[in-house]
Amino acid sequence: HFFGHIRGACGANQHPDPRMFVNIYRLLMTYSLVKPPRGSNVSGGEVMDALLSLKDLKGEEDEKRSQEVEQRIDELLECDITVPEEMELATADEALATSSVDPYALTVFGGYVVRKVRQIAPTKDCEECKGCLLEEGDSQPREALLSIRTRGGLLRPSQRLFDLLNKLEQAVVTVIAAGCGVHGTLIFTVLDELLSSTGGKQMIGCETHQRGLTTSIVSFFLNTRLHFVCAQADRTIAEKRKQKRSMAKIAKLAN
Repeated sequence: HFFGHIRGACGANQHPDPRMFVNIYRLLMTYSLVKPPRGSNVSGGEVMDALLSLKDLKGEEDEKRSQEVEQRIDELLECDITVPEEMELATADEALATSSVDPYALTVFGGYVVRKVRQIAPTKDCEECKGCLLEEGDSQPREALLSIRTRGGLLRPSQRLFDLLNKLEQAVVTVIAAGCGVHGTLIFTVLDELLSSTGGKQMIGCETHQRGLTTSIVSFFLNTRLHFVCAQADRTIAEKRKQKRSMAKIAKLAN
C-alpha cells in the first residue's frame, strides 16, 4: 500500500527512480508530521492549511495557461454552427472503418463522465441538468459493452452527451494520428482542431446552467483523455528503453 502511494504520487511515470523515491518519501513524512491524525484533539489551524495548500505552488505561468484553456473553450462554445439533436448512429464496424473512435468504449467512458460531472455544482442541485446527462428509455446499440460490464452501477450517457464526447474524441484522435506527439501545448492543439472542424457547438443542460455545464464536460473530458494519452506515451518510451537496453546487452555479449 505504501509503495502504491509512492507510485501514485509520481504521476504518469511507471516507477520512480531512487532519487525521486527519496524525495517523495520525505514529502510524505513531512505531510504526516504537519497534518494532525484523524480523531486527535489538535486542530490544524490556518498555518497548517497554508502549508497543505497546493494553490501557492501554482506559478504565474500555470495560472496564465489555465486562463488560456478556459478562453479557448469559451471560443469553442461561441461557435454558431449547430449539431442536430438526433444523429444516426453507425454500427461498430462502420464506426471503426471511418475513424478510430470505438462507440462501445466511448459509451462506458461517457458514464464515468456523467458520474463525475453530476458532483459538480450546479449540476448536483438541478434535476433538468441531471436529466440531460442520463439516457432514458430503451438501450442503444452502442451500450452493448456497457450492458456486459455493468453490475448495476454503470451509468448510461444521454445521446446529446455521447454526441459531444464523440466530437471531442474525434479531435483527439485526429491530432494524435497527425503525429503531433505529446508536448506541453497538446491541449491547445486539440482545441484548435475542434475550432477548425465542422460540427460546431452543442450545449448540454438547462438554459441557466448549460454554458457552465458544457464547459465542465469539455474540460474534464479533455484533461482525463490527455492524461491517458500521456500515460500511453510513457509506456511506449519505457518499452523502447527496455528494448534498447536488451539490444545493448546482446551487442556487448556478442563482442
